[in-house]
Amino acid sequence: MLRKVLSLCSALLCSVSLCAAVTVHDMPHVQHEGSINGFSVSHVWGVERGEVVMYKLGAARVGHVKAYEEFNPDVASDARTRTMAKLALVVAYDAENGATGNGYGADSMADVIANGDGYFNTTSYAADVAEMNRISGIIYDNRLIGSSDPVSRVNTTDLGGIDFSAIYAYTFTSSTGVSILVFRGTQTFMDNVDVAAMVVPFAASGMGQKKWISAWRDEAGLPWTYRQDYNSKRNAAWDRQILRTEGKSAIVAMYSAAGLSSIIPSGLAAVCVQIAVTWYQQATLAGLQTAITGHSLGGSRAIAASMKLRESNITVPTVTFGSVGSACWTRTNYFGYSLMNSSKMDHPQVTEYVHPLDTWGNALGRDVGTQCYWGKANVASSMAKKYCEPISGLDMAYLNRIEMASPLQAYIAGQRTTYKYLLSTGVAAQVALGQKLMLQVEGIASMLPGFLTELNETELTHRKQHRQCRYFTHESILIHEELLKELKGDGTTTSGCVTMGHVEWGNEMCPWNYPTPSDDDDDFWTGKPGGPIFIVFIVITFIALVWSITRCWQHDHEHGDSDSEDFDEWQATRDRRIEAEIAAERRLEAEMEAAKEADLEEGKVNEETQ
Repeated sequence: MLRKVLSLCSALLCSVSLCAAVTVHDMPHVQHEGSINGFSVSHVWGVERGEVVMYKLGAARVGHVKAYEEFNPDVASDARTRTMAKLALVVAYDAENGATGNGYGADSMADVIANGDGYFNTTSYAADVAEMNRISGIIYDNRLIGSSDPVSRVNTTDLGGIDFSAIYAYTFTSSTGVSILVFRGTQTFMDNVDVAAMVVPFAASGMGQKKWISAWRDEAGLPWTYRQDYNSKRNAAWDRQILRTEGKSAIVAMYSAAGLSSIIPSGLAAVCVQIAVTWYQQATLAGLQTAITGHSLGGSRAIAASMKLRESNITVPTVTFGSVGSACWTRTNYFGYSLMNSSKMDHPQVTEYVHPLDTWGNALGRDVGTQCYWGKANVASSMAKKYCEPISGLDMAYLNRIEMASPLQAYIAGQRTTYKYLLSTGVAAQVALGQKLMLQVEGIASMLPGFLTELNETELTHRKQHRQCRYFTHESILIHEELLKELKGDGTTTSGCVTMGHVEWGNEMCPWNYPTPSDDDDDFWTGKPGGPIFIVFIVITFIALVWSITRCWQHDHEHGDSDSEDFDEWQATRDRRIEAEIAAERRLEAEMEAAKEADLEEGKVNEETQ
């Protein structure tokens, strides 16, 4: 049986086109001072400088062991969920950065804190972060958990000092023979790039907005008012186009800069499978029970690895929290790559816990397995509803575009500062490096005019409101604290659980913008290379390309520099549209305020009449 399992694992590695060796680093001197819920860290996995690495840590010196609950990972229970939630939470945080690594920020949270609505009733965001770190229970002197991972080498390229490390997964092993692989969520720049490759097709297709509207009305059961109706009618065609075109350019450029060109088109999903398979082989050889978990992007990676394992008849219990829905992106990512060979498979081994108003966890894809809600029972009077309402109904392409703009703008600005400094030194070697960096950075910037356009007042407001919404629905600490209040003995919640069936190829629940494989391997399928329809498509595309180039040459020959005038007119039109949207937003706010005053006045008249 063991030989069969190992054979399946080896075949699975090759099936995802990633049979590269894992670089192993023995680090016996790295020890940690404690364990989490009776678990100790033995391995750290990641991607650094374009290679998959595994760090084997020294023996643990147990200094403080928290109360440990024995549980069977193969059986759904409250004890299993509590332990998984704790491990996912610990990996999601590091003692240095805390919640700042999750993209909220003091500026975005100022209103929440000032209103006295912070989860911990603190008087400053710094105090809020400190309380989160205290609850997370990070007790490692070496800080093995987090973006500033001390067990790794320097995680930057030679150009600009950007952290191009990604993924990071941790093997936790208990004294009772359970090994749990925990995938970390988004923390590094490359994590942001990779999650974009997952979710952009869903958002850019318009399905993200449909899912967000459904989450508000159907899953949370909240009323659809004129505010949601107004938000839903906002024109997001430009945002969708930016995601489809510039988004792909940005992703390709960042993969190349990180030395990861070889993983296109699969993205880091195939690397996650490789890590999971290698971990599973080690755990099986050691006779350990196994399970996988993660939060947010980490949860999505955990589910993808679990789905791929199950496709090879290897079932690993998987419990995740606020993960990006994996039913769609595993069949077709930004580059048309499919991680899965078939969509005709259910995944009962997966249990996902999510707030219905979590835009990251519940509006950027479809889930598999069992989906359990938290925070649904009292959602109408919750902080989640209060802070998510201003952005309810907005297109997810728009929300993703303004969120993606921030790290890209910061990246370009930082790189420009770096190469300007290098050019100013006068040292030949540094000047040469500066020239190389300048060409790289300006080449990337030329492909991203939409993302690099400065956000206007309305966009900045919506970005802030979106972050405030995520604080109350997606924050790992809040998920941990609130979910534990709702857990039942069998692992279900008082907010309820639903079983998610499989979604087959071409189903309207997933994007159909990109090629996907055929379940019956039909050569006549439109996306199958070598099929006649595919060949016709290539011929038509080539003819269209030649025609476009000819037309552009004729236009330039006839009109000279008039293109600059056309661009100026386009920009002026866009500015007028933005100004009109801002004016409309302000009119809406004025109407809402007037309606409130009218309601108050009517109430006073009724009281006087009575």
